[in-house]
Amino acid sequence: MGAAALTSTGRIYRAAGADDAAFHYRYPVGGVLQQTARRIGEGDLAVRARVAGSDEIRALADDFNAMADRLQRYRASTLGELLEAQSALHAAIDSLPDPVLVVGPSGDLRDVNAAAERLLAPGLGAAKSPTLDLLPEPVRSAVAAARDRVLRVG
Repeated sequence: MGAAALTSTGRIYRAAGADDAAFHYRYPVGGVLQQTARRIGEGDLAVRARVAGSDEIRALADDFNAMADRLQRYRASTLGELLEAQSALHAAIDSLPDPVLVVGPSGDLRDVNAAAERLLAPGLGAAKSPTLDLLPEPVRSAVAAARDRVLRVG
């Protein structure tokens, strides 16, 4: 086999006169794509695989990066739609004249409209982590019972 040069990135280049049948290139691409896939799996959709060359490995990295681009655009559009829906829901709840409390399964208050805050517990909406404990006792018991009933029935 002819001479070859190993670069600092781990790529082996074929020197003039090397026997093509007995020589193959080694790419550090497995590690690059693996690390990029791991970071995307952890939620970093801005990361991209950087692989030099103009062969099928480069084409694979390009396709991989195109997939990451599509995932990033999908996440951005889905998040925007979710925030818009959440804002519309909050506006609808807040516009109701009757008190409305949106309670999570663990008793955390997810949303409180202006009527609920005004009639049941002033300052409730401004609390950092509002819970049922902030409500006056007759209301707290009634809301807890309703939550338990919903969790039981589904």
